[in-house]
Amino acid sequence: MKTAFFYKSIAFALVFIIYFTEVNAQEETPILKPKVPFKDRFFTGGTIGLQFGTVTYLDVSPKLGYRVTKDFSAGIGATYIYINDKRYKGYENKSNIYGGRVFGEYRIWENLLAYSEYEILNLEVQDDFFPYLPTRKNISSLLAGGGYSQAIGGNSSAVILVLWNLLDSKYSIYQNPIIRIGFNIGL
Repeated sequence: MKTAFFYKSIAFALVFIIYFTEVNAQEETPILKPKVPFKDRFFTGGTIGLQFGTVTYLDVSPKLGYRVTKDFSAGIGATYIYINDKRYKGYENKSNIYGGRVFGEYRIWENLLAYSEYEILNLEVQDDFFPYLPTRKNISSLLAGGGYSQAIGGNSSAVILVLWNLLDSKYSIYQNPIIRIGFNIGL
């Protein structure tokens, strides 16, 4: 119980810091000058996760973002996850999870960034009244944390994020902390 309170306290502090950093950024960071074309402010990227064996896991999560200022970006993304769990003899559990998200990231200093995301995933869960009858449910997650971005080319970067789910529920697919490794192209 103390561990859950500790993680929630850390997550609340991160969201608080991100919120006020963005408020300050609006005052201090000028909007990009008109000489940068509208289309050049867009970037794409995402994450891919693979695992094969007794438990097969495939995660494809593309994203599309827009550079609002030099340091602040926002965007949308999609997620598709396929799981095939064959750990129990005579029983195979296959599941498709899909959904979308909106995100914001703020470059705090050089390669360090603050990140927040609201995500809704549709997944198969056990029904509360009929436990042997699976049903699909939309599960919300509010992820907050920070990360490191490293340039890997002229306009590409690799990103590692450490996030916490602030809306943890019994159906959540995440276990805190969440570590993501991904890439951006055009940023």
